[in-house]
Parts: sequence; C-alpha cells; structure tokens
Amino acid sequence: MKKGDVKSVFSEYDEVLNHFFLFYSRSEHHTIGMNYDQDMTTMDFREFIRFGYQTNIIPTVIPVEDMTHTFHKLRREMREEKPEIEVEGLDFEFFKRALVRISALGQSNLGGQKNELLEKKLEEEK
Repeated sequence: MKKGDVKSVFSEYDEVLNHFFLFYSRSEHHTIGMNYDQDMTTMDFREFIRFGYQTNIIPTVIPVEDMTHTFHKLRREMREEKPEIEVEGLDFEFFKRALVRISALGQSNLGGQKNELLEKKLEEEK
C-alpha cells in the first residue's frame, strides 16, 4: 500500500473505487440501529462476496475460498487497528487492502510474475 506504484493507482482511481465500495456497502438491507452510519460505510461479508461475483473476481481471478479468507483476515486486522469500529465489515481503507491482496493472489493464480516472498506470506496466512 505504501509503494509508489500502488499509491499512484489508488490516487488515480480513488473516486471510482469509493463509488464501487459505497454501492456494495449499501447493497444489503441494514436494520436501523446504533451503528447505522458505520453499517452504511462498511462492507460486510455478503456484500464483499457479491462484489467478487458481480465483478467476476470470483471465480475468474481467485476462488471464493481465497476471497473468504481475505475478508476474514482483513476483518481481524481491522479489529486490532480500529477497535472503535463495532460493525462486522471492512471500511474503505481495508477494502483497498483487500484489492491489493486479491491482485497478488490473482497474479499468482493466473501465472503472472511470481514473487516468492509474497507467496510464502500468503501460504503462512492460510
């Protein structure tokens, strides 16, 4: 996320990615409760998987199991970094992290340039 190439892609496409994020984070019915604002600005598991299928990330780029693992791993990281957010979804920052991880997994799965360190890290996470 901190490398120049990745930062430049996100800065160029930030508005479009935010549009996708908000569309999918609001695609499920949310009950009105104490965390309604957070619910509408976080992407829950069902919304994340719907995003994967409707954008053909699943199964074209990665299988649903990898998408599921990515969501739950990032959700745990988000709880550690942002304990004040009480909903069970990913915020926009963590959605962008998910895109980076999906890209790395997809590159490996589709036979792109292999990065041995990245593959080792992804294997350790599983």
